Amino acid sequence: MAEFSVQLPGGFLHENRLHRQAVYRPICGEMELFFQEENRKKDSIPGYVTGVLAAALDNIGGIQADPVVVSSLCVADRQYLMLQLASMLEGDVFWMSSSCSSCKSDFDICVRRSDLPVKEAGQGYPFATIKLDGAELVCRIPVGADQEKIERLRDDDALHLLLEHCIEEVNGNAPEEGFVDSLTQTDVGRIDDVLDGVSPSVTTSLLTRCPECEAEQVVELDPYALTVTETNNFYQEIHTLAMVYHWSEQDILRLTRSRRRTYLDLIDRSRGMYG
Repeated sequence: MAEFSVQLPGGFLHENRLHRQAVYRPICGEMELFFQEENRKKDSIPGYVTGVLAAALDNIGGIQADPVVVSSLCVADRQYLMLQLASMLEGDVFWMSSSCSSCKSDFDICVRRSDLPVKEAGQGYPFATIKLDGAELVCRIPVGADQEKIERLRDDDALHLLLEHCIEEVNGNAPEEGFVDSLTQTDVGRIDDVLDGVSPSVTTSLLTRCPECEAEQVVELDPYALTVTETNNFYQEIHTLAMVYHWSEQDILRLTRSRRRTYLDLIDRSRGMYG
């Protein structure tokens, strides 16, 4: 598979320039194995996403997509990149299983990733100016690194730390210590509303109907889900190539997925197993 690029709904700000073109590396066996191992560990969702995207991406706007850069991307960009990576690995169409909230019947939903609505960033991104009573704030959009810091905190503590990290200026100066404590619930709601208006977003809620009782309901989509090649099939492919060609595991893993599958097709043809 050749390099594949997408335009981010938000972008990575570097030296006062917003970079939106993200380029993926060709998918090879080493990457697939890495994704499987990371998926098994997955003790931190934000950390898992950072690791996977840093392995999958080559660059963003010509800047190497290392973990620091990937963790500096906004939440929607990271969700969008994971969805695109899933399309590269699994195809655009996938099926979800759900249970009706009304009649409790199980049903399946066909989802096309390319059809999921994406809202692009608003003016001023990744910053927003917010006017409160007696104060003008400059806030930045939350990023992956923020998610990692607040992941295991209680909701109130997570919100407090997030505000401390994301409020850049108050009336043109760095916020004083304890400023976040002085904010009212109305202030926090105002900050949240303005940041939502500037932030890009990726649809993760699907409106559907139960095929049994036709009750309308919302089904949540996990934008970070990544179902890599089934482990048994993956190792079977490696085993087959090693048995036939006597290549080392390392050499086989370095092959791109498409090239690996081409050799497997040739093996099937030679055995008379091809249509």
